[in-house]
Amino acid sequence: MYRMFCSFLLSCLFGHAVAQPVPSDPKTAIGWFQRANDQMNIRMPGSTPFHMKVEFQAFPGEELLGTKEKSQIMTGDGLYEEIWLAPHHWRREVTFGSYHAVEVETGQGRKMQASSGYEPSRVLTLLWALLYPVTRDEVSREFQTETGPVWKVDHVMVGNVSLVRISRSFGNQSGNISDSYYFLPQGPLLIENGAGITTSRENDKVFAGKIVPTHISVGARERELVKAELTIEPQGEPDPSLFDLAVPPAEPGETLRPLTSLPGYGVKMPNLDEDYNTFNFGPGRTRPGLVIWRVLDKNGRFREVELIFALREEDKQDAASYMSSMRRAHHRPPEIDGNPCEVWAPMIFM
Repeated sequence: MYRMFCSFLLSCLFGHAVAQPVPSDPKTAIGWFQRANDQMNIRMPGSTPFHMKVEFQAFPGEELLGTKEKSQIMTGDGLYEEIWLAPHHWRREVTFGSYHAVEVETGQGRKMQASSGYEPSRVLTLLWALLYPVTRDEVSREFQTETGPVWKVDHVMVGNVSLVRISRSFGNQSGNISDSYYFLPQGPLLIENGAGITTSRENDKVFAGKIVPTHISVGARERELVKAELTIEPQGEPDPSLFDLAVPPAEPGETLRPLTSLPGYGVKMPNLDEDYNTFNFGPGRTRPGLVIWRVLDKNGRFREVELIFALREEDKQDAASYMSSMRRAHHRPPEIDGNPCEVWAPMIFM
């Protein structure tokens, strides 16, 4: 039933829903984001301490590999655990294949210990969904810009369920991609679609007055990328040794927290404009319609490059060559507070 619901809603995301317009007021949109954040953010100052355990599965993407290229995408089962006591007193641990990392923050600062300097894409995907059900650039006017797409607010019917949709479109050709968020009338965020990636939340439970989904699914059109089952319970006084890592304080770029170039995350990005200009998509061809997902690592290399969306079949064919060239590209590393860091760096051609 859930897959049928998601399939129907995905068709809505790509323009098949009949909407009932209401005034397109950006303040109203921000109000919906703020209300969802108030209802779903379990890490606010004064929130109840908790222990969270998340068992997840990661699936392959569409890499369009050349004959001599090997898959980079890490897949399989993983486990994430978090002990949260206060905004600056917590412990996060993830185990995923050969990757294992622990990050803690206490009054003495933040530390991190990891088996690799590269955090796998599917781990970033999961933690984005867990840590940022609503991102700071959506709930704060500080990070809103005067230019760019304006949020549109309307209502859609999915079966016999009425949802509020907040959306904005990018691109200037038919079939462009929208950022779309679907809220239940009571306020919780149910499904979000950004740059071709759909995150669905279901099986909610109420924990300490907050709404916590216990099943999370992240996918790209018909492909599931990550699915996770979550449990949460109150946390008593933990063993202090859990927060004692025998390593120096972490550099700003050493973190499990997903970083992006979005406003408010403090990341200084290299100039990636050349990625749009140096690849030849063929004589007489119109600009392609593509969304490509990739992670830019601390060495300025693209990792786990995958195709999320192709508007036309010929765009998909072009994407294979372009993705191959990206895997060979080398940029100046992204930085946070002057320290190399890893970021999501999706590319959208529209």
